Amino acid sequence: MEKLKDATFVKRLSFGTGLYGFEFSSGGMPIYVLWSNKDTNVDFIVDASFKTVRIANIVTELGQSNPKVKAQAVRKGKVELKLTSNPIFLEPLLK
Repeated sequence: MEKLKDATFVKRLSFGTGLYGFEFSSGGMPIYVLWSNKDTNVDFIVDASFKTVRIANIVTELGQSNPKVKAQAVRKGKVELKLTSNPIFLEPLLK
């Protein structure tokens, strides 16, 4: 939860049964925490000015100290995600 250390809670997100999310803000930029009850593919709508987002998985394995991180392009204001019961952190890379 280091990612949210200096972040401010903004709101709880409502986007489907069994899907969960919160929006935080840090340094004027949003940070989204998203997860699901079961493995689910979703299109998550982001600010249309975002070109790329950073997706970080929480650390879930013993001995792992850094999260798995990837950059993903935003297409038509949406990011295609696979959500699981393990939360992910999503934040813009470029605005």
